[in-house]
Amino acid sequence: MIVAGDGTLATVRDLVARDTQSQDLDGRGGDGLMTQQGAQLDATRVIVERSRGFGVVAVLPGARVTLTDAVVTDTATAACAPACPEAGGSAIGAFGDAVVAIRGFLARGSAQCGVIVAERGGLDLFAGVVRENPIGACVQVPDYDLARLTNDVRYVDNAVTSEATDFAVPEPLMPVGL
Repeated sequence: MIVAGDGTLATVRDLVARDTQSQDLDGRGGDGLMTQQGAQLDATRVIVERSRGFGVVAVLPGARVTLTDAVVTDTATAACAPACPEAGGSAIGAFGDAVVAIRGFLARGSAQCGVIVAERGGLDLFAGVVRENPIGACVQVPDYDLARLTNDVRYVDNAVTSEATDFAVPEPLMPVGL
């Protein structure tokens, strides 16, 4: 699901995104839910399983995602990996001045990071679990307030709880015209 464009608002309940695939042409993409370019997504009761790239991602200024009761599991890198540095492999990400707020969640079994914030992104986590990822929280914003990632959030069985990393971030997708 892609939500794109200034002023666009999608409000959904009981959403399932499962087994998304990278593009055949170049092996890029495959995100479960992407919000970009000033759009807003408000979703309740969300399941994102086995996506490629990112499970849930917001990119570019003004993009906002608010999730309540979400499960994001088993996010793999895009098929182009390792040739494309932006291959992802993280459950939840916020980049390029976009903001993601999530309450009541599980981020489990990602190839790279349970959650990632970079390029002035904002990520606010509440009442959740980040479990069984190589890195629980990848933080690429200087002086980021880590309290935003620990509001009743448990980090369990991650190889590393948090790390200041330097992973490449995704580019926004071009919206499909109708």
